[in-house]
Amino acid sequence: MCLKRPRRRSSHRGEPSEAPADLVERDFHAGAPNRLWPTDAARSAMDGYKRRPSPVIDRFDGMVVSWRLSRSPDAAMA
Repeated sequence: MCLKRPRRRSSHRGEPSEAPADLVERDFHAGAPNRLWPTDAARSAMDGYKRRPSPVIDRFDGMVVSWRLSRSPDAAMA
């Protein structure tokens, strides 16, 4: 009996698109409050579960404006 190897899967189809414009030009400091609010989804483990905190930070003073905690990454976190 001959077993088939699993076929490699790829999520990429077609030509790659051009990278989006760098709107903040890698300058993550804002000159006034409420001008630049980046977010980042990290992953950590708490109580045996993987958690993903996603804080929104005001880059004028570095204070956390809002945050969300989720078990899986989803569009609501962004």
